[in-house]
Amino acid sequence: MNQISPKYNILKTAYSSLGYKHTEEALKKVQSNLQKLNLSKSIKVKVTNLETNLSVEFVSLREAAKSLNTNKTTLKKIYSPI
Repeated sequence: MNQISPKYNILKTAYSSLGYKHTEEALKKVQSNLQKLNLSKSIKVKVTNLETNLSVEFVSLREAAKSLNTNKTTLKKIYSPI
C-alpha cells in the first residue's frame, strides 16, 4: 500500500492512523455521540436521608458518589435498585 500511494489513501502508513487529524466537525460528532452513549448506560440513583426522609435523585452513580463524598465502587456495593 505504501509503494502504490493511491490518491484516496490519506494516511502515510498503511493500516495506521498515526498522525491523522480529525476535523472539528468530526470531533464534535464523536463527542456528542459519546455523551449520548454514556447517558444511556448510566444508572440513575435515588438517595434518601433516613433521618429527614428527603430524597435526591442523581443521573449517575458517579454524580451520586461525588455528592456523597465516596467512590463509585463503594456506592455500587451498597446500592439496591427500587
